[in-house]
Amino acid sequence: LLGNMLSAYFVDLRLAEKKFPNYGFPAGMITASLLLALIISEQVAFASRDYFLLILLCLASGIQNALLTNGKTVKIRTTHLTGNTTDLGMGLVRMFFGSDNQHLSRKKDQIANFVKAGLIFFFVLGSLVAAYLFYRAHYLGFLLPVLTSTIVLRAVTFAKYHPHLQHHGHHAESHDHTHQDHTSH
Repeated sequence: LLGNMLSAYFVDLRLAEKKFPNYGFPAGMITASLLLALIISEQVAFASRDYFLLILLCLASGIQNALLTNGKTVKIRTTHLTGNTTDLGMGLVRMFFGSDNQHLSRKKDQIANFVKAGLIFFFVLGSLVAAYLFYRAHYLGFLLPVLTSTIVLRAVTFAKYHPHLQHHGHHAESHDHTHQDHTSH
């Protein structure tokens, strides 16, 4: 819950205020949580270590889910499969058995089904890679998610300081106030 709230504060709330979302802080928190989990798992031995690792992983998962699920974009859960599998099943039925007069809806279903199937595939692939890494490297296997989240953090930070890469709908608040309707003149 705390991870969801952190992401909502830096992303969802800013979108609601028509400001550019701050993806950097939540992405950095994911990296920090995973890095701390790696350090604790390899260097620290205390009785409740496994519970603390679980808390850190839940925090990172909550941040990641809320980071990709906000009021302005497609809602995608990337840390579990139950909702994605249900959505894919329903979407496949609509795509294959829906009426032909719903062309735009069918096209959206095809795109959503492709995304959901990709998420399921990469979730399974990631699980297999993680299982192998844990078997071979134990907790040092956390290095892979630390590295990938660091790459995402660098990309988000790069985009933040290069405004020409940002989506025009999320630019500074002044766009709404300075745009004038010339059709009334």
